[in-house]
Amino acid sequence: MVNVGIVVAETGVTAVIGGECVLFLAGEAWSFGSPVTGHAVGTTVGDGALLAPMPGRIVSVGTTQGAVVTKGQKLVVMEAMKMELALAAPFDGIVEAINVKSGDQVSEGTLLARVATGG
Repeated sequence: MVNVGIVVAETGVTAVIGGECVLFLAGEAWSFGSPVTGHAVGTTVGDGALLAPMPGRIVSVGTTQGAVVTKGQKLVVMEAMKMELALAAPFDGIVEAINVKSGDQVSEGTLLARVATGG
């Protein structure tokens, strides 16, 4: 059995079908899920991996391997699509690896850095 919930608004109809939201608007259907949480697209909170969310260029690296970092501390800044994206430590810990330097070009999903618990 599929769980379905429907909300009607001035701008369209939103239905929850099997846990996935679908917006029906202007004759089109747009599917979407829950907001992504964590520090980078495609990673889970707690694994410590900082992955490039899209292709881009590394602008700066604000830490070194072995450094003690705190949750939210900016570790890597990259530029993509004329925007600067700051990737921060997901939790307090020790920088286990830094795999990039300023000026590097990276593709989506590249492991930029990894933070291990501890410190």
